[in-house]
Amino acid sequence: MKTYLTYGAYSAIVTALLNLGLYFTGYQTEKLASGQNFQWVGIAMFLLFILLGMREVRDARGDQGLSYPRALGTGLMITLFAGLFSALYSFFHFTFINPEYAQYAIQMTRTQLEAKGNIPADQIDKIVEISAVFLKPWIIASMSLFGSLLMGLLASLITGIFVKRAPLDAAAA
Repeated sequence: MKTYLTYGAYSAIVTALLNLGLYFTGYQTEKLASGQNFQWVGIAMFLLFILLGMREVRDARGDQGLSYPRALGTGLMITLFAGLFSALYSFFHFTFINPEYAQYAIQMTRTQLEAKGNIPADQIDKIVEISAVFLKPWIIASMSLFGSLLMGLLASLITGIFVKRAPLDAAAA
């Protein structure tokens, strides 16, 4: 349990630091369109912590090895804790630190749609109105949790293939 919690917390801390860095550098406000590219850093770190946690559990088991189901379970538990912690931080961040995020995101969406030039203004207004519904802090936090769980499941399914290790047979040694 400690390994799951530790790597889940590490992932959430990196996500929080990334969000703070993006906010303080303006990539979550005035330069939001450019800041979207930095989300890959958070995703890469999330995947790295799943891998590192699986490897730590495998190494701690020593000669017992690590079966695919146990590797998958390890990845999912790390994902669960990372997702919960990140969702809590996201709610806090978009409620207290960057409550204007929704306005910046709406403006970015409107600008991008208008730049296409082939979408009528009334349709842009409807798209922006619908987008605004999903930019409330509790919805962002919920989507963060769901996205983490889905991405963590996929990552764990794939990573578990490479991290699993058969037990060392004492008779063969």
